[in-house]
Amino acid sequence: MDNKTEQYLNSMEILTKISELIINESDSTTIKSIYNKAFNEFDDVKLFKLRYFLLKELEEVYRKTNQSENISKIFQEVYEVISYPHLNNNISLIRQKFTIGHITTLELAFNVKQLKQDFEAMEEISTLNDELKDIIETEDITDVQKAILKQICYEIDEAIEEHVITGNTAVQKLYESLVGKLVLYQEELKNINSDKVKETLSKVYKKVEGLHKVMNTLFSIGSKAKDIIDLLPF
Repeated sequence: MDNKTEQYLNSMEILTKISELIINESDSTTIKSIYNKAFNEFDDVKLFKLRYFLLKELEEVYRKTNQSENISKIFQEVYEVISYPHLNNNISLIRQKFTIGHITTLELAFNVKQLKQDFEAMEEISTLNDELKDIIETEDITDVQKAILKQICYEIDEAIEEHVITGNTAVQKLYESLVGKLVLYQEELKNINSDKVKETLSKVYKKVEGLHKVMNTLFSIGSKAKDIIDLLPF
């Protein structure tokens, strides 16, 4: 899971927790208490920073959404809740501005933002893959190494086409295949003499890994996969 994806997931988890606490806690509960529990942070300065970071995240997601009147109203109300200055006030003052309906809209907005990022990442992978194809033809590598790399390029092309229809299923399949080839052809890949080939292959791998959201796939293949990846300049 790349840092940005993890950041979005964490933000959505925190927003959901805030909503659940606002809904379920008694009217006499303070807003500060809600934030303490949701962020799991009890230092005032650190809590302020975390709220600030969450507000910035909301702003970024909002910029990438269809800013209809309804969505704008939802984001504005949530923004007001997260930025609420009087933390010792009771949650009854903000309860109507952060409901299940708000969370549903936020989840859709965050998903749209992530989907856009996924397609942008696939475009970057496609560009890197084209670079790798060109480099394979010009660099001094063996026929076996060239055949392996061409197979990797072919599978990336297939995944890019499939991604339009199947989304992350194609990414997961590509990731598993790429790691599998690093394991299966470890000796040939390790002995590639071209730094340019290794660097480009490294960039391709990092992009695919960053897009892949289920990181335990790597560990399910076995610890050996990590050892082989360490042999490349990643």
